[in-house]
Amino acid sequence: MGRLGMYRRTKKTSVLTLAVMMIAAVLTLLPATPVNAQSGNDVTVSPGESIQAALDEAQSGDTITVKKGVYEEALVIRASGITLIGEKGATVSPGDSRTECEFFGDVDAICIATDFFTKENGQIDSREVISDVTVSGFNVKNTRGAGIGVVRGENITITNNSVTAPGCDGYYVILTDGFNVSRNVVKKSGQVLPFCNGVSVLSSSNGTVARNKAVNGDGMGLLFNSVVNVKVDRNKVVGNCNGISLNNDTDRPLDLKNVKVTRNTVSRNNKSCKLFESFGIDAEFGGVGIAVVGGDKIQLKRNKVTKNVLAKELELPTAGILLADNVNPLTGEFFAPLGRVTVARNNVRDNSAGGVEVDLAVLSADGKVKFNKNTCGVSVPDPAWCGG
Repeated sequence: MGRLGMYRRTKKTSVLTLAVMMIAAVLTLLPATPVNAQSGNDVTVSPGESIQAALDEAQSGDTITVKKGVYEEALVIRASGITLIGEKGATVSPGDSRTECEFFGDVDAICIATDFFTKENGQIDSREVISDVTVSGFNVKNTRGAGIGVVRGENITITNNSVTAPGCDGYYVILTDGFNVSRNVVKKSGQVLPFCNGVSVLSSSNGTVARNKAVNGDGMGLLFNSVVNVKVDRNKVVGNCNGISLNNDTDRPLDLKNVKVTRNTVSRNNKSCKLFESFGIDAEFGGVGIAVVGGDKIQLKRNKVTKNVLAKELELPTAGILLADNVNPLTGEFFAPLGRVTVARNNVRDNSAGGVEVDLAVLSADGKVKFNKNTCGVSVPDPAWCGG
């Protein structure tokens, strides 16, 4: 656990506040009106001090700057309007720390939430929205749970962080409206729990996931489950099971809608994974560059999807870009149909499983898919989608 310590707190005074104070001094003959001169506090945390102690006293508008060093504590941001900045070399290493941000005993390094999960059944307890929070500039190491995430947020920014070998997700966004997850790195995300990924965005809307790197994870690089109005741009996703997955696992088609996946590099996601084994599902999957399963008004444009290769052919479908209705391949249960999808100007090459090359594949009864000027080799069921 991190050692509790003191930290330095100073006032931020804006130019506007100074102007108001000057006017108030000149107009001395008028009845005085109280003016709030406080626009937030600057808080500095140094090695040997506690980041969490500063967070516990923080109020909306405060900025907490963390100096270079290793801080052996897990962090929870419970108040809206907080900016948490790590200077170069600021490292959070939770170790055996305990907070309420844990899922079946696995504690997350930095979480933004008023409440989190119940330990008994994994249900989300949080009811209060936390808003206008930024976390930037941290290295996260030695975390048994996820790296950095938010539950039930609004206008959340997670940027310029690096998470190495987390037990679960590198980053997660759950039940959040308005988010920016950008310029982060996650390496070697683990599978201490089923369905952990480099970045997981679940049941959220109006956000951007851009310029991140998700490398060598044991799950998917980027997962988007039932999201609306989301932009996925210029991410590098390499060495995972699947690369980028868009999934609608409900029976409501509009739960995955208006998602733009553009200019991403998705390569060598060639692992074979059994992410559902603990649920009694033995099916393997992997080797897919970009998957869209269910959903409507999806755009895949200018992505580079290459060399996603599995040595063996799997029971579940594999392709560079895979578009499908959401149907459980083991039970035949139908979840959600594929709607309108545009696939344009992508470079999709050398993707295969079991020695069979498939760059583009569509498995949908009624999906309305438009292909335009893609560079690819083999497409099914229609060879005309690729020009060779």
